[in-house]
Amino acid sequence: MHVWLINPYGPIPGEGWRDYRFTYQARALAARGHDVTWWTAGFNHHNKRYRAREWEQRDGGGYTIQLVPTPAYHRNISARRLWFERTFARNVVARGRTLPRPDVILAADPPQFCGAAGRKLAEFHRARLVLDCFDLWPELFVNAAPRILRPLVNAAVQPLRSLRRRNLRAASLVIAVADPYREVLAREGARNAITIPIGVDPTELRAPRTPHERLTLVYAGSLGEHYDLATLLEAMRGLDADLVIAGQGRAEERLRRSAPSNVRFAGVLGPEELARLYAEADIGLAPYVAASIVALPTKLFDYFAAGLPMITSLDIDLYGAGTRYASGNVASMRDAIARVAMNRDAMAKAATKAAEQFDARVLYERFADAIETVAR
Repeated sequence: MHVWLINPYGPIPGEGWRDYRFTYQARALAARGHDVTWWTAGFNHHNKRYRAREWEQRDGGGYTIQLVPTPAYHRNISARRLWFERTFARNVVARGRTLPRPDVILAADPPQFCGAAGRKLAEFHRARLVLDCFDLWPELFVNAAPRILRPLVNAAVQPLRSLRRRNLRAASLVIAVADPYREVLAREGARNAITIPIGVDPTELRAPRTPHERLTLVYAGSLGEHYDLATLLEAMRGLDADLVIAGQGRAEERLRRSAPSNVRFAGVLGPEELARLYAEADIGLAPYVAASIVALPTKLFDYFAAGLPMITSLDIDLYGAGTRYASGNVASMRDAIARVAMNRDAMAKAATKAAEQFDARVLYERFADAIETVAR
């Protein structure tokens, strides 16, 4: 079976990042003997640098990576990024029409332009279309806007909603990373929708525990405006504990200026450095603003794999491995820290057990089964 994966985002092998959802997908299909090509962007979303400015093929380790020329962008929510996505989709369609027919095309949706590229190529080649939903766009853009501007933004993104509906109705299968996303997509026209979470390698972020005296909290991720990091920093003020923040983003400079002395910024860390950081921590944090539409964050799986209890503002199942707080509420955050500190040994065991339920090696065997079923 010949399978095309279409997604402009995600680290590719050899870049020093951990495995990505499409990496897992490509590897699972290739391990079953299928001919897999992953079409992705020559411009790297994570570090905002070019991998290649022209068309270039690379070996992914059992599958092919096709780098597609695109323009650059530097702000994640911007018109320039939309132009990047449109250019990627247009180039994929133009090149894809000149190549032999694939049996199945799996396209990320969002971005909707990518889903549309998959739909157009599936129609052209009479191939099966599968859509993979990692997040909900355009809802993300609406919620990221100031409240007073949301009606205008909602009107502006209606073309993306219409495009998503067209893509969904053309798909033989839609895969979502979380049930709330699947339910939205089913209401918008997905005929056959299933949930396969992102998952994690339960051994990848596990390192021997490092003894330390003070309670240590960790946040690893983007330093963006839709994370409730200002509340977290205020909760740390005067607290007999330490916080380590790993990552980068547009809000970093502002956060550094407002951080108390018991907060340390570690920058961007590789997988081994991140595992060591988790081994030195007691609690993992996933704080989101109240308007967030995130249903199942990647951090959840990372903290489970590291055996870390978790504190989040999201209304999600923590499998006994953490607790929730009210977004924007400093007192609620401090109460949550105290609760987890008192029960962290039991919660750490629950986290390790939960990681086994989201073992990527198992989840992506299910994924490969689903793709093979669609092909038949």
